[in-house]
Amino acid sequence: MKREISKWVKACLACRKRKTPRPMRAGVTETILASFPNEVVAIDILGPFPRSEKGNIYVLTMIDTFTRWPVAIPIRDRTSATVAAAIYEKWICDKSVPLKIVSHRAREFVSKGMRQLSVRLGCKLITTSGYNPTGNSSVERFHRYLNAALSIVYEKVVADWDDHIPSVLFAYRASINETTGHSPFFLEHGRDPQLPMGNLFPDLRKKEPTEAFVSSISEKLEAAFARTRELQRIAADRNKARKPTQFKPDFKPGDLLLLYARAAVEGRIEEKTEDGKSIPLPKKLRNSLIGPFEMVRWVGERYCVIRVGGREVVHNVNRLVKHHAWDDTHTQTDTPKQTRETIIPTTPPHVGELIVFPTTYNEQHKCVFGMGRVLEIKSGNAVVFQWLGNKPLAEASKPFAPGWVSPKDNKGYYSQKPIHPSHPPWTNIDTATDLEVSAIIAKGDILNATGRVNASTRATIEAATGETITWGA
Repeated sequence: MKREISKWVKACLACRKRKTPRPMRAGVTETILASFPNEVVAIDILGPFPRSEKGNIYVLTMIDTFTRWPVAIPIRDRTSATVAAAIYEKWICDKSVPLKIVSHRAREFVSKGMRQLSVRLGCKLITTSGYNPTGNSSVERFHRYLNAALSIVYEKVVADWDDHIPSVLFAYRASINETTGHSPFFLEHGRDPQLPMGNLFPDLRKKEPTEAFVSSISEKLEAAFARTRELQRIAADRNKARKPTQFKPDFKPGDLLLLYARAAVEGRIEEKTEDGKSIPLPKKLRNSLIGPFEMVRWVGERYCVIRVGGREVVHNVNRLVKHHAWDDTHTQTDTPKQTRETIIPTTPPHVGELIVFPTTYNEQHKCVFGMGRVLEIKSGNAVVFQWLGNKPLAEASKPFAPGWVSPKDNKGYYSQKPIHPSHPPWTNIDTATDLEVSAIIAKGDILNATGRVNASTRATIEAATGETITWGA
């Protein structure tokens, strides 16, 4: 009897979502190091800061993970166009094209413009897993220094914090880095920076003939790079040893896993105020886990592939928790009607059913997902659907309506009904958008009475895209 009670409690999905802490020690650490300058560049955005007199609010930060050479660029906004232009002008044109660019999954870093820039220049874009700042530790550590330095030199009376950034950067570049054993300036230029002390006491400067100076730079850099590689390896091993004992979870293909996602989709409840707006739900009443989702396979020692809708998504295991189903048919005990087929749909959509699929976020389509109504399933699992969206731009925070085409200008528009009965549905064939059944991440009852995405579908979309989305009221 005790065993049955314990099994029943473990199968309570509501309890698991609320009471299970995030498994921060899950996943065996894998050490990845750069071996030469400009091999890996880590980027991030810091802010928002008080709007400066120059109109800047954010700081785009970039750092070479081998030399630790930092660049910090004050910017007015964090759009993909602004970020891509800053990377091109301030890093690529000054220091050449890096082999890899590492960032988190912010929209401005995974936009179509950034992907086009990387393809044209031949560099590879790498994104860290969600809610995992340690995956981009070099730039996060620089943020700690930059924030501390600005808080000291910035008097917080006049918004001129961006005027102090060049001085802070020089101080960092001229300082010896504990991990590399050299200053970023030396690893970049092959010599120590010229400081005021050298100008005040010129006899302290070492003088060499031109030929000897050129050859010595090559020898110094070769020795410095070898020492830097060794010190970085030692530092990585030391940091790994400092961490608490980590473990590899015993997940197996077919297991049901819950995903840590901060429950952004539970931000509002269905009850409305007098003016029709949804009532915010206090953060203390939100769950930290969503799901469950089916585990597909392992990727290395730290990542698992889970199936969200019809899409396979990679997540770090420190965001995954195993859910213990009651039996092979029923996934939970708090809602008896919920079965494994309900959680993990395996059948293709039928004609007339609403579907959701991943898309690219850009300035014209401000969503990481698309929506449509199935019109036909062709041979080979190709889907023909009518677009659902909103105007003027597709945004997750607005109600969705069917798309139609005006024959006069052959342009699409969104409306619950066509403006004229002769206007046909606006389909993915009109936009040359291919979609297969396997790419669908949600189907069925997707919209609520107001035309917005309902709570359960929001959880599925966020899990499939790895994004925290701002939903409407």
